[in-house]
Amino acid sequence: MKRNNKDLAYKKYWENKGRMVELLNRVLFDGENVVRSDGISSTERELSAEVGKASNKRSFTRLLDGAKLVSIGGMPIYVYLENQTYIDYAMTERNITLEAACYHEQRAKLRKEHENAKDLKDDGEFLSGMRKEERFIPALCIVLYYGDTQWDAACSLHEILRFPDICPQLRQIVNDDHVLVLDVKRLEGVDTLQTDLRETFMFIKYASDKDKLWAYINENQELFQNMQEDALEFIAYTTETTRLLKIKDEIRTEKGGYDVCKAISDMRQESREEGICEGIKIGEKRGERRGEKRGERRGRQKQEEDMYRSLISKKLQKGKSLEQIADDLEKEVSEIQIWIQRLQII
Repeated sequence: MKRNNKDLAYKKYWENKGRMVELLNRVLFDGENVVRSDGISSTERELSAEVGKASNKRSFTRLLDGAKLVSIGGMPIYVYLENQTYIDYAMTERNITLEAACYHEQRAKLRKEHENAKDLKDDGEFLSGMRKEERFIPALCIVLYYGDTQWDAACSLHEILRFPDICPQLRQIVNDDHVLVLDVKRLEGVDTLQTDLRETFMFIKYASDKDKLWAYINENQELFQNMQEDALEFIAYTTETTRLLKIKDEIRTEKGGYDVCKAISDMRQESREEGICEGIKIGEKRGERRGEKRGERRGRQKQEEDMYRSLISKKLQKGKSLEQIADDLEKEVSEIQIWIQRLQII
């Protein structure tokens, strides 16, 4: 399944074990150092599963933004990351599908191993493709949401199910499933993080308010003066500030990182200059429009003057009095006198 540049940037960013360790310890264990770097390894990011009988099988594949096999208390657990810029109101269903695919693959692997070993004992084990005492590795999906609007989609399966009022017991009978959503822009205590999750999450937090973003970067310049490339790409795609990627060569530091302070400062200056240029253009256009209106008025005035000059001159040449001319043109005598003086009609 083909990935675009944004998906690849997310994948590369979360391959860093230090970030993943801090994220998991913060989200799952309230900051306690339960997960360690040596307990994290990469795993397959593409999950596939088949549903239905042999004659009518349907398959589906999920390609994940991040996938790790994590050791917690000496026991493994699959952790999957889903990056969301926008709210997905079907997230609960997606989460169930992902977990089902993970367990399906584990079962398929066990079945194949037992078929090769021919060590299943009874009909139940043959039917299941696994032994009675065998257990699957748990699967956990964490949704990282970076949107401006607070997450208001369902976080459990029951929230998107329609239960009949006549039978409230169904809520206790039908299985529920929950989604773990991390709303990054509203996450508290981000400034206490120890890895560069701190600056990336704070950048995302203030991205929609340029003044607050610049104020934070300006106050914490040491955090943003040598940012790693994968972190730069991560914030660029997450906040739709892809201008950062176009000026990468200009902000490259001697240490091999990227000076985001300089990038944002330059971008702000460009915005001011563009604003000034745009203001000049608008002023010029307004001036042109005012000039056009003045020209129209002068044109109409010239036409009126030419018309009265011609009419009054002809009537005077015919020997008509001022009273007769005024009567013909439906004007007052005083107005005709003004026109004669104004147009210098002899």
